[in-house]
Amino acid sequence: MLNHDRRRARIRDRQILVLALMFVPFVLSGCGPATVQRLTGHGNGAESSSPNARATSRGAKLAEVEQVLKEQDYVCYETVPKPNVIHSCYLTAPDGAEMAVRMRAAADGEVVEVTLKGRQSGTRGSTSPDPRGDVLEPSKDALTAISHVLLSVEDTKHLQVENVRVTKRISVPWGSVQVGLSTQQAFASFVRAGSKPLGGKHPLPVPREEVVRGLRAAGFVCEGDFSLNCGKRDVNVSIRETVILLAVWGHPPLADTVVAAHTETLLQQVAKGATRDAVTSWAKARLNPEYGFVQGDVGGLHIEIVRDESITHRDAAEVIIHDARSAL
Repeated sequence: MLNHDRRRARIRDRQILVLALMFVPFVLSGCGPATVQRLTGHGNGAESSSPNARATSRGAKLAEVEQVLKEQDYVCYETVPKPNVIHSCYLTAPDGAEMAVRMRAAADGEVVEVTLKGRQSGTRGSTSPDPRGDVLEPSKDALTAISHVLLSVEDTKHLQVENVRVTKRISVPWGSVQVGLSTQQAFASFVRAGSKPLGGKHPLPVPREEVVRGLRAAGFVCEGDFSLNCGKRDVNVSIRETVILLAVWGHPPLADTVVAAHTETLLQQVAKGATRDAVTSWAKARLNPEYGFVQGDVGGLHIEIVRDESITHRDAAEVIIHDARSAL
């Protein structure tokens, strides 16, 4: 059951505000200028002594970037197999920091784009007033590892930072790098010269009208227009063109079997064909994540699962579904 010592971020019972926040552009307000010092706090010269640091900007394969992230306990997925091969790696830190790294390869297998985003728990899938987690340290660790794989030793020195709030944009022979870091949220992108970053949102693979029909057949009452809401006792599903959010509440402890049943009902409407069993199995195996949050890519979908406590002091669970091709 839930470990309340680890999971204190609160989940509100309001779905429209939750969905609105998910579409707010990522902005690091108030980030001051960077003082060029170091990235990971290991002292001057640490970058040049790293075994992964490259003497020249030769680029890297997806597996090389994945490997350095797996060494930091990230879990990696094949997000999109073709035509633009995209892999993603995710980590939830014990203190609640949520990290996501997405990388794209060209036809020759070389990485052409890497995007990193980090945020505190309680800012994804909920509107908690007291989010948890220090995003700065895991962000610096991941940036150091990625830059040492993609860039030359000399180029990595341009990314050395120690401020609590940092914004930076640089150009190097390999391409362009943008970084924005704080203790609450983080963003970074590496784009190879001559490449254009992918972005934007993709609609869900099933029209929302079809999802609504299936939920009504399962006993949900649906209403709304731009943001459709389907609900019944202690359950609500909010549906937009590019995202679906399932919320389940109950008096502690909220049984995993209850969450699993509602999750399976929703996934039966969203996941079709041969992928349905894989998607459902992945979600059911992760309905009670160790640190209250988990995310992953399976069957063409990006799925996030939150287990926490609502503002009414009931146990709560949320399952958030996007098309896997949508930007982080």
